Amino acid sequence: MEDPIRFDVWAVPRGSMKEPQLAILMQWVGYPRVSALKALVKALAGSRPMLIGRSLTFQSAGELRAIAEGCFDSSQLLQEFYEPADLECLTYCAKHDAYSAGIHGCHVCSGFYQ
Repeated sequence: MEDPIRFDVWAVPRGSMKEPQLAILMQWVGYPRVSALKALVKALAGSRPMLIGRSLTFQSAGELRAIAEGCFDSSQLLQEFYEPADLECLTYCAKHDAYSAGIHGCHVCSGFYQ
């Protein structure tokens, strides 16, 4: 039996707010400070999305997205282990603003999530 689905949050960092961004990466992804800084610099250099929350419940992912609004843009909620490069093979649910890989549609709509 599969475990219920968890979520990752991806977002594009804004250029001028490093300390709040580092705090989010250390708390929600579990990076040590040096790893968080390295990931942040790479994402800023390419203006590309980065992982800001890993293996979260749907509720926790929503909380993170609200917190991150102040220093990240364009947050996306994806089924765990997927990334923005995979969007073309994922299904989007407008009701929950989430992407999932389920063949039966949105895992939140179906109740198969944490």
